[in-house]
Amino acid sequence: MDNHEKFNCPHCGSDNTALIPLVYKRGHATGTAVHREVVGYDVETTTATYSNGQSETYETGRTPIYGDVKHGTYTITDLAAEIAPPNEPIKPIRDTKRSFVSELGVLFMLYVAYLVTKLISPVFSLGEDLISLIIKFTIWGIVWLVLVHFFDKIWDIVSGKNAKYEKLLQKYEEDLYNYQQECIAWEKSYICMRCGHRFYVE
Repeated sequence: MDNHEKFNCPHCGSDNTALIPLVYKRGHATGTAVHREVVGYDVETTTATYSNGQSETYETGRTPIYGDVKHGTYTITDLAAEIAPPNEPIKPIRDTKRSFVSELGVLFMLYVAYLVTKLISPVFSLGEDLISLIIKFTIWGIVWLVLVHFFDKIWDIVSGKNAKYEKLLQKYEEDLYNYQQECIAWEKSYICMRCGHRFYVE
């Protein structure tokens, strides 16, 4: 069997067949379209002179000025849209919004509680400088962030959040493999320009 017979349409036998990626590429076109549009205005004014010698200029009307304006165009044929390549799957993103917000919120409340405690404590030293206070804030903040992060990870395990993400990731990897195989098949597929039948050629 020669190459010409090999690429005949298996449905109707026509030899008017074409490689799908080439048909898809030829179905896109860019160009330039020219439209008559308003590009400016011819402003009409009138100057009035008053008895006190002062004058005032005001607008009495506008006449639009039309000109040729070029715009880029992009078109795709219905056939090209129909035989478009497979869509690449989107990789899932791990949800970290709740952890970030909770850590910041708890840290803020910790600072407020620490300030209130220091203000109402009888052993509060009015001579304590600002640098020492900032150091204490930082130490307490780091300790609390570590604790919150640790318990947050425990919560992710208990609530099944990690397991859900792993399932989504596994599904993505399967879809990605199928997508790659579909792309290989798409690049070696032909379409009959007579009956529209699509077929794969090794």
